[in-house]
Amino acid sequence: MDNIKIIKASDVDKQKEVKLSSEQKERLEEAAEKLNEESGVHAIDASAFKEDREILDKINLLEVSNKQKGYVYKWVYYGLNGQAVWRMKALGYKVVTGKMPEAIEQKEADGTRRIGDVLLMRIPEKQAKIIDKKMEEKRLRQQFGVESSLVELGSKYSRKGIKVHTGEAGINLAQGAQGVASKARDKMLREGTVPGL
Repeated sequence: MDNIKIIKASDVDKQKEVKLSSEQKERLEEAAEKLNEESGVHAIDASAFKEDREILDKINLLEVSNKQKGYVYKWVYYGLNGQAVWRMKALGYKVVTGKMPEAIEQKEADGTRRIGDVLLMRIPEKQAKIIDKKMEEKRLRQQFGVESSLVELGSKYSRKGIKVHTGEAGINLAQGAQGVASKARDKMLREGTVPGL
């Protein structure tokens, strides 16, 4: 390694092209390998970067072909005795099966559309929007419930040095809830009883 000359990037243009003998090339390659081993850097086989047509054909495998207008599709895990499938059926989803035109290339002997351990299901778009809206409302209720519990705990233990930071009160919650929270916060600020202060 003593014979290796390091050139700054700014000086590259100033250097003349150097022709190396096969012996010099071999020494440089050995030095590079030794340096890589010491630093834990290893070369990656260039063939790993070549595109594999078989894999490329399967990239969009989960894309549903022949989608019907007015429906929303979902690939659902059917393992664990089909618990997720039954949950989706309870919400109104139906298994794509039989002569339905969707994802016909994934059709199994029983008529269902499956890839690995997922099964294709569909639901009318209007129903899907209602479900999404209910799920968002549930998420907000859960979040608001957690925040109010934290504020309550902060109030209870504020004298013991516990501080609770909940962020902004309203994340598009009902206007009434925002108003109540705002009034409570203003009252605490005026009285000097803000939890954690």
